Amino acid sequence: MKIVYANYGGLDVINILQDNYNKHGCIKINVSNDVFTDPDVGVYKWLDIKIEDNGTIFEDRFPEGGLFTYPEQKYKQENTLILTSCNRIEEVLLGIAVNSRIIKTDFNLVIVDSSTPHLTVTDAVNMHVSDDPYNLIYKDNYNPHWQRLEDYIKTIPNIKEYRIIHESPRLNKQVGEATLMSLGLVSAGLLGSKYAIKLTGVCHLKYDIFEKLEEYCDGYTISTFKRTFFNVPSTRVLLCNPSEFSSHVSNWGWYYWIREYGIDIEHKLELLINRYIPKDKHNYLPLDESNILVDAGDGKIDIRNAIMQNLTTHNLSDCDDIWIQKFVKGGIC
Repeated sequence: MKIVYANYGGLDVINILQDNYNKHGCIKINVSNDVFTDPDVGVYKWLDIKIEDNGTIFEDRFPEGGLFTYPEQKYKQENTLILTSCNRIEEVLLGIAVNSRIIKTDFNLVIVDSSTPHLTVTDAVNMHVSDDPYNLIYKDNYNPHWQRLEDYIKTIPNIKEYRIIHESPRLNKQVGEATLMSLGLVSAGLLGSKYAIKLTGVCHLKYDIFEKLEEYCDGYTISTFKRTFFNVPSTRVLLCNPSEFSSHVSNWGWYYWIREYGIDIEHKLELLINRYIPKDKHNYLPLDESNILVDAGDGKIDIRNAIMQNLTTHNLSDCDDIWIQKFVKGGIC
């Protein structure tokens, strides 16, 4: 890497940039008078730069007060956990408590759901049940107090950035699920994440799947698991490059991804993959979602006992987290 030209307001600053590169292995520097001195007091200045790197020429200019980095980073270090279907707030808080401790790296969090602030609890529950008879929402677990999410998330040290998105008024199930997934994917991409893991909000991980992201996702737009008891890719847990995958969702368009009725979200995903994702960009992992998640989503296991076993496996049943302890003492689920 050779800095051919670097000029700040008429001042040659090649040596300053070269020293920064030699020290850090890259250039990351504030474009300011404090760094370069002020060659023209009171005049707004630019950093003009030309770099030759392995035969490639990079030329650009950066304003005073900005940040110049080279090579430019396409992605941040932190990947994103996307949660949808989050209207059982305390169960979601329990899931965040458990998963944030199973995940050993720093990560970003995006929570997306349709909220019902204008409805009573009774009306909201009736609406959810009428929309989806398999929706496990009752008067004793539905909770509209979304502020609890933000208050709790701020206390978790390995969540670096977070977004909480409310879609209101609530959309019906199939339109809603597709919309929420789309919003989550775009948000993860805008957070700068190379990879995203999408979960249903109340799901608990059996292991730190973030450690498997490079293995499962490198070179792929999307990596999917089989839905338990159904021969379709799961949307309860999937892995992807959020920027690439959301662009395919957008290309497929509003009617097919969002609006089309009579088809569930898993079959929509399967159609999208078959029509738009090149075969070498889809990694259909030879795993069932039950290999990843505590709850297989079939309603055939004692979920409370399964969660307790998972807590014991990860030495979490005695931790001092308020939501884990509330569950252990019988206050959740």
